[in-house]
Amino acid sequence: MNLEQLANIVEISKTKSLTLAANNRNITLPTLSQSLSQFEKEINIKLFKRSRSGTIPTKEGQLIINKAREIILKIEILNETIQIIKNELNGTIRFGSLPGFMPLIIDSFSDFKKTYPLIKSNLFEGSTTQIYEKLLNQDIDIALLAFDDKDQLEKKEYYFEKVTSCKTVIAVNNTSPLAKKISVTLSDISDYPIAIHDDYKIMDILSSDNNFDKIDIALRTNNLDSIRKSLSNNTAITIGLNYSFITDPYFIQQEDIVLIDLIVPFPQNQFIGFVRLNNTNYSEITRVMVEFAKKQFNKYIDI
Repeated sequence: MNLEQLANIVEISKTKSLTLAANNRNITLPTLSQSLSQFEKEINIKLFKRSRSGTIPTKEGQLIINKAREIILKIEILNETIQIIKNELNGTIRFGSLPGFMPLIIDSFSDFKKTYPLIKSNLFEGSTTQIYEKLLNQDIDIALLAFDDKDQLEKKEYYFEKVTSCKTVIAVNNTSPLAKKISVTLSDISDYPIAIHDDYKIMDILSSDNNFDKIDIALRTNNLDSIRKSLSNNTAITIGLNYSFITDPYFIQQEDIVLIDLIVPFPQNQFIGFVRLNNTNYSEITRVMVEFAKKQFNKYIDI
């Protein structure tokens, strides 16, 4: 038994294909097949079976693959720890974030880069749905997201690490009639054009009102600059989480933007935090980056 064999079976389990696993491992298909056969013969356990879904682990095989994955991760952490000690930590940060939090992630990585200059970044900005898909496909390792009680109950394949609680607000120009209010309901804002980030979380909030069909969604976009422009010239209001505005350098500098609490019909406890696939652990490089991001985020908590 050796690490190459363990890495091979983990990759086969991940791809459900010997061909794809061989390509990802940069070895030939016969080499991979031989490695698998030798390992199964050595332990006298059949690890995989073929089905319409591809090459999938047997019940016994899954137990061994889970342990193999843990061993490989511990080796990676050991190597990264050695690099940290030698101040030679390298690799790539694969981080996802909602658009409102991306400036914070970029600032965090900038600080991180000063300490660990050999680190590269692969940052992804997208909607909630896109980020969950990226995590599930293992295109990114971790993400800074907003989530609620329902998410934690239903999304069993993900691990949620809370950083802080948050609340839903609307942002309006200070010349808007709404600007003097302390809080509003969805009915209160139904007469105002709304510019929103194209995300199912926002649509869930809006559609929770019985008068959803009367709500004036004037702009639905992934371009934050368009939403900012609509706020600046008072052609629309917008909806989001308080921290998505508080941590945004643009809104910090705008004295003409007012945040107002939004009271929703079926409130959920809401949080901002880090999300990753369940049954996976931080690599050392990810763990260190998360600590940098937490420090950056803590600057804005309780503002």
